[in-house]
Amino acid sequence: MLVKTFAACVIAIVLSASSQVEAAPSFDCSKASLADEKAICASEELSAIDVAISDGYKRLVAKLGRAVANNLHATFMRQRHACKSDAACITEVGAAEMPMFTLADPRFQPPADLKAPAPAPYDTIKSQLKIGECTLSTITDLGPRLCSPDASGNCPDNLPFDDSGNSIASANGFYGVSYERIPALEKSTKGDTVLICLKSIPKDCPTGDDRGYFWRWKNLRTSGHWELPDSQHMCGGA
Repeated sequence: MLVKTFAACVIAIVLSASSQVEAAPSFDCSKASLADEKAICASEELSAIDVAISDGYKRLVAKLGRAVANNLHATFMRQRHACKSDAACITEVGAAEMPMFTLADPRFQPPADLKAPAPAPYDTIKSQLKIGECTLSTITDLGPRLCSPDASGNCPDNLPFDDSGNSIASANGFYGVSYERIPALEKSTKGDTVLICLKSIPKDCPTGDDRGYFWRWKNLRTSGHWELPDSQHMCGGA
């Protein structure tokens, strides 16, 4: 009886230790110094999110290289640090980063119980990025700069490119337009994954008008790249 009791205790201790290992985050909690790190170490749920992010980051490195992975990850780390010990905020920031990992590697699996937030609008994303920092998305629309709208007021799909220039849009609301044709852009197709990096921010703009952000796009399928503003006119223009 004592042997069975002792064996049961050993099993319980082993299972408990195993559970603690599974709940551990991706970093050494003994070295945690920031409020968000300490909050993650104190929560199994936040630790699970952190482990998933660590896995996603490794996939970014494998797909795009460490420099680009660090670039993409930097914005989310700033946001997480700003959360301090707010668990809901840390969860929201972590969930917002997950779609980027899936774009880099469709085999990535976020925590099953983590609800994906609605995609952040373009204005939010561009306010979070510093010059030189990037985001990852997919092309949702591309074609000539001008078109003849259909009965619904929309530009039909699959219009041929023409001498009016080019336009392109992404799933996270980014838009680019050019008065000239760009061969690298025209080799793209809808659904291609693109790396979009902030090149410059317009200055001395009137209140409420910040048109003219310049973005550097790179198609990860074709390796083609180009630079475009987000508007046909700079801020304060027509």
